[in-house]
Amino acid sequence: MILFLLVASLLLAGVLGYLFLPKADVQVYVKKFQESAKLNVKAIANQGNGENNVPRVDDNDNLTIPAKFINEEDTLSLTFQATGEKALSSKKARGRITIYNKYSESSQILVATTRFLTEDGKLYRLTKTVTVPGMTVDEQGNKKAGEIQAEVVADSAGEEYNIGPSKFTIPGFKGGPKYDKFYAQSFQPMHGGGEGNDKLKTITKEDITKAKQETIKKAKEQLLEKMKKEIGEGSVIPDNAVKFEILDTAGFPEEGAVSDNFEYQVKLKGEAIYFKQDDLNKEIDQYLKNKILSQEKTSYPVEVVSVDKKIENPEVDFDSKTLTFSLSLNITIKAKVDTDKLKSELLNKNQQQINQLMNKYPEIQKLEATITPTVLAGKMPRYAKRIFIEIKE
Repeated sequence: MILFLLVASLLLAGVLGYLFLPKADVQVYVKKFQESAKLNVKAIANQGNGENNVPRVDDNDNLTIPAKFINEEDTLSLTFQATGEKALSSKKARGRITIYNKYSESSQILVATTRFLTEDGKLYRLTKTVTVPGMTVDEQGNKKAGEIQAEVVADSAGEEYNIGPSKFTIPGFKGGPKYDKFYAQSFQPMHGGGEGNDKLKTITKEDITKAKQETIKKAKEQLLEKMKKEIGEGSVIPDNAVKFEILDTAGFPEEGAVSDNFEYQVKLKGEAIYFKQDDLNKEIDQYLKNKILSQEKTSYPVEVVSVDKKIENPEVDFDSKTLTFSLSLNITIKAKVDTDKLKSELLNKNQQQINQLMNKYPEIQKLEATITPTVLAGKMPRYAKRIFIEIKE
């Protein structure tokens, strides 16, 4: 009796194991292919939020999206090294000073040879006549001194005039109200005074030309970054969709001046037409749905895996605030598989039956199954909950 029960238990365990223990991990490799398309895109500014611009993709693959217009101004100053050299024709020290007007909003002419005196009594003279601008007042009522840079030369020869950065008064104004309101400051050492064969650095025409080119280039880059920051992430300014206008350029000191370095300043205005990437993506998705995924190229359903986009040949009409460009699309598409249906059809199938079943699934490139325990690997499980399907590309 005991032996009978033992044998019966083993048989029952075998039957239950056959029914419930097998597990199948199925990897389904679906078919994948590429499609390409080219759209003609027109982005129009000042059209509200674009909600009334539908339909946006016509039968000729012309796509319309809303756009916006931005214009900004910016100023950039850069410092450059002077490369010219000038032999000393005299042994008097020379240098640059900045003259300040805190007296009034009226300009003040200072003629050549006007005297400037240091706190320790060293005298220098203007080499050229200059006009010092008047004070300015900003919107908050704050006053700012007028200022101008100028070259001075020591009144006497000698190395002692090769002084460091200093403050200067104008003796000609002494005793009057302008004396404390007009003054000068040097920020670089005076040089060239005394004996010897020293040479002075001078600003050449080539220095100015190179500085202008570099400053304009970097000013455009800076202004473009400023505009991109203004419009925020998710907005796109295509190449060539920006127009720059140079409003003003200036180098100081000027060409020919004696100085180790100089500044070049550029003020410019930028205009651009931009669009929201989400607006473009929305229309691309609609295009894919209507023109790509709806085409009966396959006998099975498909879905988009990825879309690579490339903007080409952008052109801008700033008068009409319209941006046009070609948009090339490289689309990766894969087959969709009804995993519930596939699972139900795999139940209790052997390898030969699975091979025959694959003829009904042209969307499947390859199917691999791992059945455990291995002693039961001849057939798929009898129950769907014991089959686990993973889609592979």
